[in-house]
Amino acid sequence: MAVNTAQVSGRRALHFADFSQLLADVDYIATHPCHTLGNWSVGQILDHLAVSANSPFDGFGGFKISWFTRNLLVPFVKNNLLTKPMKAGFQIPKEATAMIPSPEVTPQAGYEKLKLALARFSSELPKFPHPILGELAFQEWVAVTLRHAELHLSFILPSEIPVPV
Repeated sequence: MAVNTAQVSGRRALHFADFSQLLADVDYIATHPCHTLGNWSVGQILDHLAVSANSPFDGFGGFKISWFTRNLLVPFVKNNLLTKPMKAGFQIPKEATAMIPSPEVTPQAGYEKLKLALARFSSELPKFPHPILGELAFQEWVAVTLRHAELHLSFILPSEIPVPV
């Protein structure tokens, strides 16, 4: 039975100022026993973050929200999405199935894929608009990538931290 991730308690509180802090957390996760509080494994979370981090360079598979939402509602929430923690519980739309990771992905494979994806930010410029936020400046791409990682990595706990009851 699927966990309602909007109601999960005991998640880690994370805030990354830059990719080096994100990578330090991911390095720890990749080299220590961990468990998750949501529906995805450690490997799936890392793989999802890698696919998401690659999307500004490779495209989002045609997924984007409606013109109305993108142009009339998003401008009022864009700053919050870039600067404040993302809320858990968002369901990936059917049009974005490429963002859903395979259950078989290992933590090591997700880790390697994520490191390569983040490295692209140091050598390439994003080419595609964000499917929700539209055109973003480079630093906005970095910010949304960090906020997204904070959300998903908050569901991964080192095994020495007990699962909340």
